[in-house]
Amino acid sequence: MKAAISLAGLYPLYNRDFERLLDTVRMMDEAGIDQLVASEHVLMSERLDQYPYGEMPAPIDFDWFDPLVLLSAVAATTRRVRLSTGILVAPLRPAAILAKELATLDHLSRGRLDIGVGVGWQTAEFDACGVPFEGRFGRLEEVVRICQPSGAMRPRAFRANRRRSTGSGRCLFPCRKAVSPSGSASRRRSGTWRGLWNWAKAGCPIMG
Repeated sequence: MKAAISLAGLYPLYNRDFERLLDTVRMMDEAGIDQLVASEHVLMSERLDQYPYGEMPAPIDFDWFDPLVLLSAVAATTRRVRLSTGILVAPLRPAAILAKELATLDHLSRGRLDIGVGVGWQTAEFDACGVPFEGRFGRLEEVVRICQPSGAMRPRAFRANRRRSTGSGRCLFPCRKAVSPSGSASRRRSGTWRGLWNWAKAGCPIMG
């Protein structure tokens, strides 16, 4: 049996006192906790009735800290516990920037990053980021595809914000070499996921 702890569940206990929060995270690392998970919301809409999984477990004024920034601090504070996003709303981000951020965090944590991704459910988050809510499943698959690292510099074509773009170059790779992906949030798309995100073959396990 493995134990994972949601960092969001700790936020109310420390009232934004990150020094105390990170002291607790360090003790969890030393105590043998297997994984620390950071959740994401760019913002929280007043339409909590749109939450698709029952009753929303957090109030509208809950502090949703940026998961990648928070996990960077946790990475610097800990030595062995695995770090996870649970989940990251990937379609809100440009693929190249997201790939660079995740690879950087994986290096900072010395290969301890697990990536949980999803499509999100709040139209308000997408509106605030200037990203269409419709078509987010396709954009998530596109982000996953673009995040595939390549061992050589080669042209890559993709659609971004409904425009055709091309580019070539070599990205910063995650620091590990061979890990298998762990599945998909949308079971009907699981076969597509296994074919799309070969990032996992270069380093970071993917959860959905």
